[in-house]
Amino acid sequence: MKKLIVLLAAALLVQCVNTKEELGDCPVLTAPQISYSVHVYPIVAKTCALPQCHTSDFEHGNFTRYEDLKKKADNGKLRFMIETHNMPHSFTDGPWYLTTCEIETIKKWIAEGAKNN
Repeated sequence: MKKLIVLLAAALLVQCVNTKEELGDCPVLTAPQISYSVHVYPIVAKTCALPQCHTSDFEHGNFTRYEDLKKKADNGKLRFMIETHNMPHSFTDGPWYLTTCEIETIKKWIAEGAKNN
């Protein structure tokens, strides 16, 4: 039981540390328009569209396809998931979480109409 509590506390601490970056460190937010192919897809490819997660035949969407991500953007689920950090750990050697900059980039893309550009 103690191990579980320690693990949960550590996970919460890591999440808090990883979301404290300053938005001044996010130059993409000053771009006139957020591009799906240049700004959004690279974020999704490294944290979401992994073989064990949002790829073909995944019940919650194939994020290797623009159409599936757009559907989640349009119905509000994508924004909800990234704002609440309600995403499971992925099976990657890299970061599984989204930085504040990445979250704000995706939110801006959604606000601009989630275009396939």
